[in-house]
Amino acid sequence: MSTVGSRLREERERLKLSQSAFAECGRVGKHSQINYERDRRQPDSKYLVAIEKIGVDIMYVLTGKRQDDIARDLFEANDAYHERIEADRAAGWIHVDYCNECRTDPFPTQIAFTKSWFDRLGLTPDQVCFCEMPDDNMGTTLPKGALVMVRITKPSPMADDNDIWAYKVKGKLAISRLGFLGETTLIIHDKPGLKPAIASNLTIIGEVVWSGHVLR
Repeated sequence: MSTVGSRLREERERLKLSQSAFAECGRVGKHSQINYERDRRQPDSKYLVAIEKIGVDIMYVLTGKRQDDIARDLFEANDAYHERIEADRAAGWIHVDYCNECRTDPFPTQIAFTKSWFDRLGLTPDQVCFCEMPDDNMGTTLPKGALVMVRITKPSPMADDNDIWAYKVKGKLAISRLGFLGETTLIIHDKPGLKPAIASNLTIIGEVVWSGHVLR
């Protein structure tokens, strides 16, 4: 079975270096190098940074996958992702992105709906995006982790206190009802025991128009 130690030894032999020479490159003693290769100890970050400079594939040492293999896997996954989108579009499905403000990873995440579904809501895909409920402050109305569709808009002066909004406070996503009293905005939660609070430094993303549970 391949281990960190065996892969480290493999890289050393690929570079045609003795244990002493390799240890010197990693700024450790030969005894430490022997322990690393026998999996008696795990190399630290300083050692890994040092040996990477002489051509060691650190990704391979740590994961068992070459950097080129990982890059190829990412390209293949990306190609498959775009092929799936094109197939869905050809079948009449429409893809909607996660809101930029809600995105937690660099990879695109989309959810597909039929055009007729959007027509029933009176919306177009460019008007909406998705978020996940970040906490349990809305009680059973929107459980933590629930998926919500957000219509990207700003509240009007006649906005209803029953409307639910997605917004950011101090850079963090929040979803709740909002009450608008002149220049004052109240944050209103459905969870019992939580009192309304006056909002400050609030940036509206949009109004929640649909929600669904995410099965994990």
